[in-house]
Amino acid sequence: MRSYRFSVMLNKRGRSINVLDAQEVTVMTTVSSDAAGENLANWIGHVSQSHEPVQITAGSGTAILIAEEDWRAIQETLYLVSVPGMRESIREGLATPLDDCSEDSGW
Repeated sequence: MRSYRFSVMLNKRGRSINVLDAQEVTVMTTVSSDAAGENLANWIGHVSQSHEPVQITAGSGTAILIAEEDWRAIQETLYLVSVPGMRESIREGLATPLDDCSEDSGW
């Protein structure tokens, strides 16, 4: 997977619109479903070790192959940010100096 940084300006009705301002864009490997099927074990190994997703295209649609570890991390993140107040609690904890933390969790 390759990452690129760039800016794009569009002109609409005489106005400049900043679409991407030094945003990082990730380009993932894309393979056809036929090619992926012929080499599926290798693609799974590659994705599991590199943690780089692979886009698989077919006439009926597109899918993304990702490592199980990455899938579980995404699911955990989605769960945590769905809990009311959790995002703010995490941010507060990250901003707290280590010296201000207690060794007793209070659980």
